[in-house]
Amino acid sequence: MNRQPPDAPVVPAQDRQSWSFRAGVVAGALGLVALAGIVLGLAMLFRPAGTDGTTTQERLAALQARAGQAEAQVQGLRGQLAASDADLAVERAARRTLEDNVAALQAQAGELRDRVAFYDQLLPAGPAGTLSIRAVSVARVPAGLRYRVLLMRSARPGLAPFVGSLRFVASGLRDGVEVRLPLAPLQTASGEPDRASGAPMPPSGSSPDAGTAISDPGKSSSAQAGGTTLPGGGQALAPDGTNAVAAASALVPLEVDQYRSSEGILALPPDFTPTEVAVEVVQDGAVQASQQAAVAF
Repeated sequence: MNRQPPDAPVVPAQDRQSWSFRAGVVAGALGLVALAGIVLGLAMLFRPAGTDGTTTQERLAALQARAGQAEAQVQGLRGQLAASDADLAVERAARRTLEDNVAALQAQAGELRDRVAFYDQLLPAGPAGTLSIRAVSVARVPAGLRYRVLLMRSARPGLAPFVGSLRFVASGLRDGVEVRLPLAPLQTASGEPDRASGAPMPPSGSSPDAGTAISDPGKSSSAQAGGTTLPGGGQALAPDGTNAVAAASALVPLEVDQYRSSEGILALPPDFTPTEVAVEVVQDGAVQASQQAAVAF
């Protein structure tokens, strides 16, 4: 048994029990506070897991929605790109087609320029209205002489057509003598000129016998006896009334605007052998153009 010092205060037993109870209450309260703190800490520790999970799902849903929108935008841009590629392909095809058309048109333009240059060379030189004989061919046929004449004129808009006549003068041998004779278009049985090849029709007032005026042997002899001399030294038909009709019938009416191709058959006397034919374009008695062609047998 412990002894207390003589000067130590004396504590009643009841006070000691009260202090122990208070100390236990305080200790218990502190324990409860500590336990509450632990529980609260654990609650705070595990609470974000549940709350953040809900937020993450919402954010995930929002992100998925935004991803869907972005995918839709990407699909739209891809569609626009495909449409642009299609438009570009169409434009390229159209451009290739236009380039081909332009190349074809340029080729045609080149051909047309060549043709224009060719026809410009064919057109006679000189002022507007100038007429020229571009080609002449004469061939012997059983009925007489078949002729083809191509005439061209440098016409201008508003210029009246050229109106004149074609005259054919043949050079050859007749009874062993070199002569020059005017030739007329061949006459048919009805008195109409031969127009099967497009030869112009002679004047309506010409005599049906004009075609035979040249081929009549009797008149031929009179031409040699008292005829006039044509340029070149040959003998022509005598200057009587019958021969004047024959000379008039030898003119083939002609009308030319820009070009004219005339052909037909000329009558020949049976005793005349032609070697060359001179074609003359006559207007108002004046020779506007002339060209000679050898007779092809």
